Amino acid sequence: MTDGPKAVIAEMAGSMLKIQFDNRETRYLKSHLAKEHAEAFSMKKDKKKNILLASQTTWIGSTITIQPDGTLVLNENDVYSPEECWNESKAHLN
Repeated sequence: MTDGPKAVIAEMAGSMLKIQFDNRETRYLKSHLAKEHAEAFSMKKDKKKNILLASQTTWIGSTITIQPDGTLVLNENDVYSPEECWNESKAHLN
């Protein structure tokens, strides 16, 4: 279990999760899908651009469940631990 604040409200804001914690702070976390897209388009050495993940790929919606320990579950299978929600999120989108 985490020592940090727990998520109490979460919603999708584009490809970001907007999370309100029990300390009333709102923070933003890049979704796993957004991270996968960024990696797919990475032009790092030995990486090939995946044209199948072009702009036609859209996110239609999300079902978000917050478990009692603060774990977020998107669409029943994409899990964000309380530690990930707090430690990897940012207070601002810039």
